[in-house]
Amino acid sequence: MYELLPVKKVYIPPHPFATDWQAVIFRNFGTVSVSALAKVLKTDEATVEKEASRLGLDGIAYDPVWKTKGYITIIKNNWYLLDYAGICTLAEMDETQLAKTLLDDDFLFVKVGNFKPEVVAPVYAPLTEEQIRFTEAQAVTVRENRSKDRTPYFEFFKHVPKVTSASSQNADELRMVYNYNELFGDNLMTGDFSAYTDEMLEGLSKLGINAIWKHIVLYELVGLPFDEKYGEGWEIRLKNLGVLCRRLAKYGIKLWLYLNEPRALPMSFYKDKPHLLGVHDEQVGVLCTSTPEVQKYLYDAIQKIVTEVPELGGFFSITASENLTNCYSRREYDINGCPRCRNRTRVEVCDEINAIYQRAIEDANSSAKLVAWTWGWTSEMGWTLEETLEAVKNLPQNVDVMCVSEEGLIVRGDEGEAGLIDYSISQVGPSDRTRKIFLAAKESGHKTVAKMQINNSWECASVPYLPCFELIWKHLQNLKELDVDGHMLSWSLGGYPSFNLSLVSHAKAGGAIEDWYKEMFGSDWQKVKAASGYFSEGFEKFPFSVSLAYFGPQNVGCANPFYEEPTGLPASMVGYPFDNIDMWRGYFSKELFLERFGAITSLWKKGLEILEGVCEYNSVSMKRIAEAAYCALRSVYLQSKWIVDRDLAAAQEEFENTKRVIRLSAEDPSIGFEACNHYLYNENTLLEKLLSLKKIMEKNNENTGK
Repeated sequence: MYELLPVKKVYIPPHPFATDWQAVIFRNFGTVSVSALAKVLKTDEATVEKEASRLGLDGIAYDPVWKTKGYITIIKNNWYLLDYAGICTLAEMDETQLAKTLLDDDFLFVKVGNFKPEVVAPVYAPLTEEQIRFTEAQAVTVRENRSKDRTPYFEFFKHVPKVTSASSQNADELRMVYNYNELFGDNLMTGDFSAYTDEMLEGLSKLGINAIWKHIVLYELVGLPFDEKYGEGWEIRLKNLGVLCRRLAKYGIKLWLYLNEPRALPMSFYKDKPHLLGVHDEQVGVLCTSTPEVQKYLYDAIQKIVTEVPELGGFFSITASENLTNCYSRREYDINGCPRCRNRTRVEVCDEINAIYQRAIEDANSSAKLVAWTWGWTSEMGWTLEETLEAVKNLPQNVDVMCVSEEGLIVRGDEGEAGLIDYSISQVGPSDRTRKIFLAAKESGHKTVAKMQINNSWECASVPYLPCFELIWKHLQNLKELDVDGHMLSWSLGGYPSFNLSLVSHAKAGGAIEDWYKEMFGSDWQKVKAASGYFSEGFEKFPFSVSLAYFGPQNVGCANPFYEEPTGLPASMVGYPFDNIDMWRGYFSKELFLERFGAITSLWKKGLEILEGVCEYNSVSMKRIAEAAYCALRSVYLQSKWIVDRDLAAAQEEFENTKRVIRLSAEDPSIGFEACNHYLYNENTLLEKLLSLKKIMEKNNENTGK
């Protein structure tokens, strides 16, 4: 069922070390066991320890937490360095587990490029005298710049805001986020809910959050009546779902489930069940939702969940997305491939699925709610606005309607324009399209839920939140004019218990923004407000495009290398930006792209200067995050300057910029982390960046005779 990605011969980007085996030690020391490194490099543990010390990494202890909470970082750090066997050894997985992780963990297979680079597996060999001298010089740089007193990785909540409680709020108004440090994998089977810590849940509750959502695959919770091998162990998962719901309930938080169903199944499944098959390709096919059998499966599944787990808060559904689910879920599949759905409209099919869910909930007399998300009911998926409005109006009466607030805003560059889909803080909603959808929903008697990214987005995901308070307040005030009934405040990124979350309750209560600043930042409130004004003004200049959000370097920031020569490699989605500025810049010219990031960071720098000398706990904590965000955004500018002009001054500034991030991330381990990528960078990769930059600068000095 799970297969590894194909191996492909491509250019392997260079590293700054004398040997490939040193790169393996340097990138992984402290995140994987010494015994695993020794096994991969075909040497002994004493040699690994000695060579790590020679590289300047002495005194770093292995933390086994990386195995369960940082395995994606381990996989990505070694993708262009080790073969499958080596990665499996370091990640402590077999090939089947690795293949499952690549497929199931939030499109990881796409993030690594959809293929495995062919590499020669590094093997330890003694260094030459020249290599020893080179390594010892590198070790000086490493030791000079290593953090001296690092807060342990994964201790995310050391600097959460100190607040008493959110403004008065209506318990029925949805305020939902994703768990900031949720573990992928099958924690409903294992019952490991350690990611739902007391400090995080208490922090979210104080900030006004009353719901957390979770990914599921439906048959894993209830089984699949057509083939019992799918969803084995579902009884355990369903029982543990109740355990998790009751844990959250202690803090006044409900659990919600994300429905993107029914999932497509391999074509082999349909050999003796052709009557269930909808649209398909050679590999997978749809369980057609126009068949009575599949409709009964969906109805029974939802009814079973809400009956067995009465504490569940509800579901939100998507019926058109990247996943192949119903026959109309993906526009590239020919609807004529289904003998039933080709005679029906996409509106009928998608509304029918939501109607089945709602009928199951109501027939069970459950208090669970259903929210139908219009994500995918867009032109990108082949929908007209008229079809979207029709689908909204035809939903069952008690179903709420959710729409991305900024969806449909037009972003213009000097080389084109495009409509925005989602994932933006810089572009303030709601759009005209969203206004029309919410108006249609209200006129049809539906409550409305606005989806927005309030903490962070793929515009800068390596910080837990962006302190653009003025920009977020403006967005919330715009939504208040539409009288929205609830907010979904994050996708899988953006669930940190931050200051930003408390703005929602404050805005709904009709409070003044000045009062919020005073409550949060005490005597520093005027400085923080002024600084946030600069951050917000700067961030509005973000040259947003889907290309930049997914392929740009703003998420990995300073960890993305400077390359002496162009790599020619394509960037991958929230994976490896490489030096492919043409994929980053979208419909902005290189000149305008550079100009925008120069302007953003110039204004952000002014905001940081205002924050010098703040003394309140919350202000100091926020300043650290603001500084880390500046470094990430400035790094985009500096990387672009290097690529376009080979500007040595950019490399020199990036060296100092990277040193700054090492310090900041050592103080606050939430910096660099994002739930579905784990650590986008850690200290090892930042130190490697310093070595790469030093090599570039020294080579330039040799060439210029300095």
